[in-house]
Amino acid sequence: MQACLDELPSLMQQLEKRMERITSDYVINKQFIKIKFQDFMQTTVEMISQAAELNNFNSLCKEGFARGKKPVRLLGMGVRVSPKDPDAETDNKVDSHGKDEQLSLIPESTEEQSV
Repeated sequence: MQACLDELPSLMQQLEKRMERITSDYVINKQFIKIKFQDFMQTTVEMISQAAELNNFNSLCKEGFARGKKPVRLLGMGVRVSPKDPDAETDNKVDSHGKDEQLSLIPESTEEQSV
């Protein structure tokens, strides 16, 4: 688990760079961690949050790891966003997944698309 926690600051920097691509038309409403274990089982842990905060990602990572307690093969983090004004046109710089949208740091080869 410590190796995963040690990777979070680097992943956070990458996520922050990706978040620069979205406009101020969006607000963060959740942040999440996705863990794929060595046996290809996976878990996603999310929490309501209005900002991407490293200490929250640390807590989510610990919670997710506790679910599997196995070696980890892939670790991802992201935020779910929604338009500030749901009626306004947006620039499609995030992927649509239902009514909320997300900006994640998970390789596109996984089931969810990244921005």
